[in-house]
Amino acid sequence: MTENIYPSAKLNCAITDTSASFDPQLPLGKEAGTALAFEGKLLPPGICVTEDGKMVLSFLAPQAASVSAEVHRQRYELEKDIDGLWTAVVEGGTGGFCPVAFYVDGAEVLNPMAPIGFGASRPINYADIPQPDRDFFLYREEVPHGSVTQEYYPSKVAGCVRSCLVYTPPGYMKGGREEYPVLYLQHGHGENEQCWVHQGRANFILDNLIAQGKAAPC
Repeated sequence: MTENIYPSAKLNCAITDTSASFDPQLPLGKEAGTALAFEGKLLPPGICVTEDGKMVLSFLAPQAASVSAEVHRQRYELEKDIDGLWTAVVEGGTGGFCPVAFYVDGAEVLNPMAPIGFGASRPINYADIPQPDRDFFLYREEVPHGSVTQEYYPSKVAGCVRSCLVYTPPGYMKGGREEYPVLYLQHGHGENEQCWVHQGRANFILDNLIAQGKAAPC
């Protein structure tokens, strides 16, 4: 039998229901972490969010001499237990997208048990902290939803094959000859084509705006 090693505080997974579509993100909302076990115990997610908006950081590194994390430009030292699991409780700030950089013996590394996104020109760990007062980007069951596809194309400018994500509004896939306006969203410096959807939730924002009549289907 496996044993849960979560702290006693009630937790929410750092991946909210609105951002669980990005494949590298683990685990998907399971309170007991994943089925990966060590020493008969369940390995918890690398980042979990408490009800008061704080983050519980976890990193398994039995042989490490030190593990720390940088959040909002502040460095936190994680404490090691007898199983080699390092943990710390840190402030989540005002919520929303929050990059978290883990350091093992001074070297920055990705935490495979935490959500993985892209920023600062490299893969990064991050938390997605709920913001109840900013609900315009949330997934809503009662709202019709569009589709997101990934397309590949040869780029004459870059001299290689590139990709883009394409959002089509609710009803688009049913066919017909209706023409739609097009909105192009270019990611910022250091990001990639995944960010507007997996971190910026542009598709959910458009779904909600179109349902409210505040934007034309595009």
